Amino acid sequence: MEQRVSFEKFMEQPVFNRDNAEKTGVELEGYVYENGVIVPRGPEIVEAINDPELASCELPACQIEIKTLPCKVKNLKWYLYGGRAILQDAAERLGLSYSFDAIAPADIPLEISPDKRHQDIAKKLSHEKLLAGSRVASTQFHFGMRDKEEALKVYNFLIQHCYYLISLGDISKGRRLNLYGRVYPDFMPRAYHDWYELYRDACDRNFANDIRNWWDMIRITRFGTIELRMFDSTPDIERILHWNRVCFHFVKEALNS
Repeated sequence: MEQRVSFEKFMEQPVFNRDNAEKTGVELEGYVYENGVIVPRGPEIVEAINDPELASCELPACQIEIKTLPCKVKNLKWYLYGGRAILQDAAERLGLSYSFDAIAPADIPLEISPDKRHQDIAKKLSHEKLLAGSRVASTQFHFGMRDKEEALKVYNFLIQHCYYLISLGDISKGRRLNLYGRVYPDFMPRAYHDWYELYRDACDRNFANDIRNWWDMIRITRFGTIELRMFDSTPDIERILHWNRVCFHFVKEALNS
C-alpha cells in the first residue's frame, strides 16, 4: 500500500494559472477503426500527432482522446474543428478511421495502452471492470480557475447541478453511465467545506497520492481546472458547443454568487 502524501503535498498537485481563468477546454474520447473494425492502434495515432496537448492515449489501446488548448468559449468551435482535422489527417496517413461513440461493442479488444499509468490501472481491475471501463467514451469540459479558493467555490456550486448536467449529456440513455458505474460505483461528487476535508476524503478514497484518480463526475484537476465528465462522446460539434455554453453559464453563476 502506498504511503499517503501529506496535506501540503496534496495541495501542490493542482497548479492554477490565472491566464486560463474563464477559459475552457474540451477532451473528446473516440475509438480507432481499421476497415470497419475497432483495433488497438490508438497509440500509433497519438504518436503520429506527436503533441500531448492535442492527443493522448486512453486506457484501452483502441481508444484515443483529442484535446483543445485553453481558449475563450466563443473560440471553442474553431479549436474543435482544428483538432478534428489534425486527427483525421493522422488517422488517414495510417489507413485508420475513428468514431466518437459513447458505447463500444462488448467484443472490443482489451489490449491496454503501453504507458505505465494505464498499465498500472488495468492491473487493479477485474476483467469485468476492465471491459466495462474500456467500452465507454465521454466528452469532458474544463474551465480554468484563478486559485484554490475559487476552484472549491465553483466546484461546490456545480455539484448542485450534477443530475441536470448528467441528463443533458446522456445520449446513450444511461448506458454509458451504467457501464462506468460498474467500474467506479461512487462517482457522484460530494461537497467539501474546505480543502482539508477534500484531502481527508481523498485519503479515504485513494486519490490523495494522485489527484488524477479522483473519478467523480465533477472534479478539480491538476491543471487548476474544474472538469465536468458526465457527457457522452459525440461527433456532433454543435451539440458539444451547446453543452459547453450551459456549463459555462453555471460557472459564471458560481463566480458571481
